[in-house]
Amino acid sequence: MNDLEQCVQTFENMLDKDYFLTLEDGTVLHIFFTEKHFKHLLGLHKLTDIAAFSPKSKLSAKAVYNYIKTGKITFDAIRKSAHYDKIKNRIACFPMIESVFFKKVIVDFNPSLLENCKLQAEYILYKEHGSGYLHLAIGYDVKGQYPESFFYEDSKCYLSSQHFMNVVKLEVVQKSKKTKGR
Repeated sequence: MNDLEQCVQTFENMLDKDYFLTLEDGTVLHIFFTEKHFKHLLGLHKLTDIAAFSPKSKLSAKAVYNYIKTGKITFDAIRKSAHYDKIKNRIACFPMIESVFFKKVIVDFNPSLLENCKLQAEYILYKEHGSGYLHLAIGYDVKGQYPESFFYEDSKCYLSSQHFMNVVKLEVVQKSKKTKGR
């Protein structure tokens, strides 16, 4: 199994779950994953020299996920991108994404403390990994809290001068399957 197939397998397992993280102040984060999140979590949008990922592409993020899942977009094609180095750590580390859930959380993330930070995240879950850190940025929209970005950073730049809390409880709930006609 190649690295991209491992990412798909990890993501498939997460699609059927809701994650409830209780922070030490009693705040509960309800994080869910949908097929449209995969493209951005892996940073595939950065591979602009691949037609399916270019800004001009008509493919939805969900369609990109399905193309990868069915082998229409391969790991070999992704590795040939001139921009692959920008995302190779994400792909290598993605199978460990769930390991960030029961660790520390940056609360009220302040992107202005970083130069050129485009994250809109309210929270960032993180954990030490090797000589750096795995980060899962959590955004918020009308549907709730969703995974905005996943990345590896070898410095503490995302952690400096932020407000932290511990996760005191993690509950993983299997989603119930909807039946047709209901």
